[in-house]
Amino acid sequence: MMKVMLIGNGGTGKSTFGKALAKQTGWPLLTLDSIWHPNDQSAAAKAKFRADQRAFMAEHKDWIIDGNYSSSIEVRLAEAELIVWFRAPRWVSEARVLRRSLKHGKPLPGQTAGFHEHFDHSYWHLLRAIWQYDNRAEQHVSPKLHHLKNGQRVIMVRNAMDEEILLKALTEGAK
Repeated sequence: MMKVMLIGNGGTGKSTFGKALAKQTGWPLLTLDSIWHPNDQSAAAKAKFRADQRAFMAEHKDWIIDGNYSSSIEVRLAEAELIVWFRAPRWVSEARVLRRSLKHGKPLPGQTAGFHEHFDHSYWHLLRAIWQYDNRAEQHVSPKLHHLKNGQRVIMVRNAMDEEILLKALTEGAK
């Protein structure tokens, strides 16, 4: 059994890694961007977001969940065996997000229907959030990772070589 939680800043490679891992292992993948709609911040939307995560985890013995969303991180932490934290310099994250937006110009696979990355006020807010991620992560994510259950592991992925090594180890372990 393997329950993998992928976290990290935007543009660090979580989604790309998650898709590759799901393809090579057959483990189901939930991309949190596909179930969270940024235009609805209501309490009901937040409750449904958490419930959808719990339902996915209950439905599958193995799973991969891709997405940061620190406001609901404890939902995934309660069940995850492996937490993979993607860490990249913030300028790298920003450059990747900008490149992704310019390249695609339409919703990316795995994003909520109707969501577009385009250069408006919300987009600049996203870039600011990416730039400030490390500070927020130290306040909201790191403390939660210091209280892991027995058997839970955290692996930091800082570059493409780390990703390759981890992907190989996990896919070999799945066979």
